[in-house]
Amino acid sequence: MGYFTIPLAKLVGNTGKVIAADLQQPMLDGIRRKALKAGVQDRIELHLTASDSVGISERIDFCLSFWMVHEVPDRAPFY
Repeated sequence: MGYFTIPLAKLVGNTGKVIAADLQQPMLDGIRRKALKAGVQDRIELHLTASDSVGISERIDFCLSFWMVHEVPDRAPFY
């Protein structure tokens, strides 16, 4: 819950954005609480994914997929 999200939000600075995507709303709620406490809530976009798609279509500069691949039911399209 925010292990990488909060440090990345600090790293991108005031003009950057971090998208935190998760299958579970409680995980995103935890990130929201930690982001508020760290003062970086304006840099983080919380995104609830579907079980078969991340569902983010906008261009991104960097993607960190860690501690989540085990939750992807069909990994072939993911890779």
